[in-house]
Amino acid sequence: MGITVNGPKGIVINFPDGTDPATINKVMAEAAGQQAGPAPVSSLESFGRGAAQGVTFGFGDEMYAGIKGAGSAIGGGSFRDTYNREVEAVRQANTSARQANPLAYIGGEVVGGMALPVGVAGTAARGARAAVSLGGRAARGARAGAVAGGAYGFGTATGGEGSLPDQAMKRATEAIPAAATGAAVGAVAPFAIDAGANFVKGLTNPIRAAFRPRQTAEAKVGEALLRDFGDRENVAQLPTLDRRLQSAQAQKPGVMLADVGGQNTRDLLRSASNLPSAAASRLQKTLDRRQSFQWSRIERDLAQTLSDGNRFGQVMDQIKEQLQKTGQREFDAAYNVPMNTRAFSDVEKFLGQRGYMGRIAEKTAETVEGMTGVKLQQMRPYEIMHRIKMELDREIGRLKKGQQDAKASWTLRDLVMLKQEFVGVLSKHNPQFRRALTMYGDEASLQTALERGADDFKAMSPSELAVAMRGMTAPEKTMFRMGAARSLFDQIEEGNVMRDRTEGLFSSPQIQKKLRAIYPSSTEYNALRRRLVIEAKMADTRKAVQGGSTTARQLAQGQESGQPVRMVSAVANAMTGRFAPVMDYIGRGVQAFHGMTPAVANDVIQTLMSKGALGTQQQLERALSRAAREPAFRDQLTQRLIRAVAAANGATQQQ
Repeated sequence: MGITVNGPKGIVINFPDGTDPATINKVMAEAAGQQAGPAPVSSLESFGRGAAQGVTFGFGDEMYAGIKGAGSAIGGGSFRDTYNREVEAVRQANTSARQANPLAYIGGEVVGGMALPVGVAGTAARGARAAVSLGGRAARGARAGAVAGGAYGFGTATGGEGSLPDQAMKRATEAIPAAATGAAVGAVAPFAIDAGANFVKGLTNPIRAAFRPRQTAEAKVGEALLRDFGDRENVAQLPTLDRRLQSAQAQKPGVMLADVGGQNTRDLLRSASNLPSAAASRLQKTLDRRQSFQWSRIERDLAQTLSDGNRFGQVMDQIKEQLQKTGQREFDAAYNVPMNTRAFSDVEKFLGQRGYMGRIAEKTAETVEGMTGVKLQQMRPYEIMHRIKMELDREIGRLKKGQQDAKASWTLRDLVMLKQEFVGVLSKHNPQFRRALTMYGDEASLQTALERGADDFKAMSPSELAVAMRGMTAPEKTMFRMGAARSLFDQIEEGNVMRDRTEGLFSSPQIQKKLRAIYPSSTEYNALRRRLVIEAKMADTRKAVQGGSTTARQLAQGQESGQPVRMVSAVANAMTGRFAPVMDYIGRGVQAFHGMTPAVANDVIQTLMSKGALGTQQQLERALSRAAREPAFRDQLTQRLIRAVAAANGATQQQ
């Protein structure tokens, strides 16, 4: 008859006689399991399947099927059959998981999408720099969003039936809306994240400023320096900033940290100085005192790199003494050189053919006889020639003073050219004479060069100065530069002591070209330029702090005297139509919103007034590290948001 067994849910199975109980139990259990259908999908499994799809841009099913297909092919089976079977199985399982626990599955996809941001390595590297603008970040976010959305849309699409190329084309078409959505989200994400971050900072800044003013001040200084220097002065290159400060202080001991910063640093210093504090008062006095001696420092720079315009009298005495001791011996040796026939012929021809030279020779004879009682013809030939050359120098000096010769109508240019050509003729036949002139010159020519330097630097163009310098001996060039320096000193000392000389006098391209023409070499000229740049930065710091209206400072000085009184006053003014006080009141609140309290301002000023780089090194390292991490963190948040939205969008479209 057999054995009839009744199971749960109406299951009835007939077994042959003699079937052992173990077999009966096994068959009944299997029948009960098949009747119950597949086991329910847990929330954890749904979350895990969603995360697997999210972290792989929706390609998790294809990746799993590809691995199984490769294993089958290695074992001698069919890759294509295995791949198609497995990918369909995974997709069905994912569909079941999504239908069973939709929130857990979508949540898993979002978390998986955020697990590995697009371009994280590049973003981390760029995050250490604060040089990317918000617009640039938005453009970069749009590109990343389009890539992430398109990839996720392509990965979650099935492509339907058909060949692989046809399926790929269909999937690409289905991915276009996802790419567009991703681009839109990526473009907006930086703005949203910055707004959120700034809102949070606005809530925490007053608290941080109240309890940790020093750390808040350091953070503000670090952020300002990072914005000023960008790629060049990130945390890894902080020693560059340290060396820059030390180098500037070696040339200008009064340099402070604010001077080596840029516009952002100066703006921060001004904002801090607008609030009442002991450091703000000290800063104003320091900047004024420093600016009042700018003229003296620039004169010292010229004296060290070009010539000291204040020592021309002393130097002239030294040259005279040197001429008497050593130079005269050199000239005596030149005078003793016999003038041969060819030299005599060239000199005679020059004196005879150059009309003005006859008048110069006549005046030379008068000068020599009047000063020494000796007739010119009694002197040695080359001594006579030297006396004629000295008379040319004296006549050039007279002409510069407006003393025109009564018997000649020569110009300054005529005499300068005559002198250069005459010296050339003599030097050609008497090397000893050329050596003496080159090494020592003579009193008249040096005095002329000194006067010419003062006058010609003002009157001549840069090219004319260069030509004039080429025709001079080394001692004459020295005196010419001293005269030019004296001329510059006179211009530097004009006007109020607070006047910025770097902006008015030395910012002129004409003056810069003239200086380049008279400087001994580019090394000395560049040394002056570096010092002038430092002076300009020092002056810019003062202008940033003290320039413009003092209204902000006057309002800030009342910041601590009764908030309720100011609020009532602002409301009363608004009721009568005067909105400016209301805006000023709001402005004071904005400063507090950004954490710039009097205590923070005091510490900001002290840090930026620092002259010892080593004393601020650790502070700046901490501040710059914090400032550098913030844009990197925001960029990573942007990338994670892009991936999360792409994953959520893909999961929603599969519903």
